[in-house]
Amino acid sequence: MADRPDWTRAVARWWHAQWGEAMGYTPEGGIAAIESLNAPEGRQAALVALVDDVPAGSVFLTDRDLQTHRHLRPWLAGLYVLPEFRGQGVGEALMAAALDRAAYFGYDATYLYTAAPDYYRKRNWQTLETVLIGEEPHAIMQFRLEEPAR
Repeated sequence: MADRPDWTRAVARWWHAQWGEAMGYTPEGGIAAIESLNAPEGRQAALVALVDDVPAGSVFLTDRDLQTHRHLRPWLAGLYVLPEFRGQGVGEALMAAALDRAAYFGYDATYLYTAAPDYYRKRNWQTLETVLIGEEPHAIMQFRLEEPAR
């Protein structure tokens, strides 16, 4: 998304509706957070999937996503596909792009946390531990990257 800032507002709306509001973010705070992921000197990214040149979903690669596990990085976060594009491989493509970016940045693993671990287990993610976030159990998962780019 670094080269298409015009998509930032739409992606921020999706993210805010799905997670950000419950986390206490404002829509403007979501925009600022997404913009910071694409800083040229950083090793983070905000990625968007296109279907027929229409934004269909997004994912983030971020240094920090779970405050209790600051020693792990990077995190795959905010994987979201608009309902009308689900079941078409958009989520898979976004995840693959984020993992490719993590390897390019030199990481040998990527992490995420989720309340729906089965989706990721089917895609070769391994559960490291289960934590409670609020009252709900979440799996902290790891994906080992085969050959990170150095």
